[in-house]
Amino acid sequence: MGFIISLITPALNFFKANFYQIVVALLVGVATYLAFYITITTLRKMKSEVLAYYPFDRFFPQSGKWSVFYFLSVVIFVGGLVYFLAKGGFYLGPA
Repeated sequence: MGFIISLITPALNFFKANFYQIVVALLVGVATYLAFYITITTLRKMKSEVLAYYPFDRFFPQSGKWSVFYFLSVVIFVGGLVYFLAKGGFYLGPA
């Protein structure tokens, strides 16, 4: 019995030391999964006759210009965000 307790004790100490990080990681994972599930569910329920009024199809844009602009804007935004966080002296923490 002592052997089993000696195996479980380091795991319990790890969970006690990192309890908040584990809970936050689980909550972020659950929120991400729910967002994905809700998005996929609503896309599957869309009526095909309504899609003609939107600039995108269920999964692929109808216009190449719209998709290229969207892609480039996302790349520029994420690249700028990474640059400013890395080189601009912006750090998460107390002021």
